[in-house]
Amino acid sequence: MAAGVPAGAVLDNADLANDPSLRKRGAFVELEHPIRGPFVMPGWPVTMFGSSVPVEVAPRLGQHDEEVLAELRGYSAKQVAELREAKVL
Repeated sequence: MAAGVPAGAVLDNADLANDPSLRKRGAFVELEHPIRGPFVMPGWPVTMFGSSVPVEVAPRLGQHDEEVLAELRGYSAKQVAELREAKVL
């Protein structure tokens, strides 16, 4: 600053993800993945009074197959079981 040049720390991804103030504000959150275990990822960076956005682990491939087929496509439990047996799901 003595030379009149603005300067600051340059943080890498690990520095950012482990910064206590960023963790406290929810900019980085730790989640539990059912296969990988605990991991840190960016949270929702925007905060507004009286609202929040939940940060969740992304669904695994095929995790909601049965719900989608039954509720959105009208498949019966038997049809879903047949697809699973045929290794389509």
